[in-house]
This record gives sequence, C-alpha cells and structure tokens, in this order.
Amino acid sequence: IGPIIITGMHRSGTSLLSEILMKQGVFMGSKLDPNSESIFFQRINKWILSCIGSSWDNPRTLKDLENEDIDVIINRLNKVLKSRFSKSLFLGKKDLLYNKSLNEMDIIWGWKDPVNTFTLFIWKQIFSNSKIININRHPLDVSASLINRESDLKSKDKESLFPEFLSSLLPVLSINKGDVLSSFNIKNINDGLILYKKYIDEMESNNKLYNVLDLKYEELIMNSNKVLKEIFDYLDMNITDDEYQNI
Repeated sequence: IGPIIITGMHRSGTSLLSEILMKQGVFMGSKLDPNSESIFFQRINKWILSCIGSSWDNPRTLKDLENEDIDVIINRLNKVLKSRFSKSLFLGKKDLLYNKSLNEMDIIWGWKDPVNTFTLFIWKQIFSNSKIININRHPLDVSASLINRESDLKSKDKESLFPEFLSSLLPVLSINKGDVLSSFNIKNINDGLILYKKYIDEMESNNKLYNVLDLKYEELIMNSNKVLKEIFDYLDMNITDDEYQNI
C-alpha cells in the first residue's frame, strides 16, 4: 500500500487532517512532533530542501533541477528507506512486524509535513502509488496564526535552553538550526502572506501533475461529514456512519 502524503501551507489544518486519519487507524509514524509530523520524514524533507539551499520558510521548487541532480537525491533516499535501521525510526515497534520495504507494507500509512508541498516532486518518484491530500486555508488566517506561533517560538528561543557544552559544536551541527525554533524570515503578516503565495504556487503546480484531493480547512470545519466522506472515499477506506459521528 502506498503512503498518504499530506501537503499544505503551515497553519492550514494539516495537523487536524493528520489527527483525523490517525483516529481511523492510519499509521503516521512512531515518533511525532507536537504538530503530528513524523520526525523521520520531517528530517528527510529538511535534507532535501537543504540540497538546493532552501528551507520551510524560504522554499524553492525542486521541479527545476536537472535530471542528474534529481537522480542523486532519489538514489540517496532509496538507500535510506531500504535501511532496516532507518526504516525502524519511522516504524518503531512495527518494524518487528513488517520486515519489508515501506512500499510493500499492508497497513494504511503516511505522513504529514507542510514541506511535502515542495518535496512531493521527489516523493512521487519514489512512491508512485501514493495518495496526496492537500489542505488550504484563508491566507490572512494562516498568516495571523503563523505570526502567533512565531511569537511563542521566539519566547522559547530567548530562554536559551541550549546546553552550554554543545555550544562549541555549533559549527559542525547538521542542517537543523541547533535549538533555534523560530524563523528569521517571518516578522509580520506581510512576510506570512509572501510565504503563503510560494506554497500556493507550488500546490497549483502539484495539482496539474498529480491526482490530488484538494480540501479547504473552512469546509472541513463547517461541513465536516461531507468533507470526511470525500477524504475516505478518495482513500478507499470504509467508514461507518457511527465512525463519522465520532471523528
């Protein structure tokens, strides 16, 4: 069974969508961050973007890469995904039950990460049988929510919880920003809207290439049963009326 790949701008309802799927038994990873994102695929996505000098808050499309460069990324990822150790980071204890490649698993699985919006071009070449659900939300609501989150993260950054003995290792840390949680690129609503436009442009490009179930956050909230039926029909999942009511 191919994975369910959730895309969409940050603060657009991707976490809500992921939680709905998990409630119906979809496996979204053994280790999730507070936003219900698979830490395993989240880190891989960061690496993919780093290959083109990009990041979640300063993204670029991968569709302009030369085939030779795309092959380098895909070959590296295939090695990672075939590794029993790497695979166990996503599957956790389930790795003991599914001693096979991710593409051959007989459970319904997937992962959520807004960065999938940009890395989907790579993932579709690895998981050709994947199903894609994209969710959108009004740009001003997204930007306001993004600014609020950034304010909280900046407060945490000021607490300076980074262990002192690790400070000397800063020059050799991985692509992650140590323990810096906030974005240096998002200072106001306008910055949020600019970032939103980049994600929307990439979503529209994806919709032209792939069979994407495109959802609106507002409709999911206001007309839940209708949208939930669309989701589970698209995923070929049989959900009873009682289960709909309990979601």
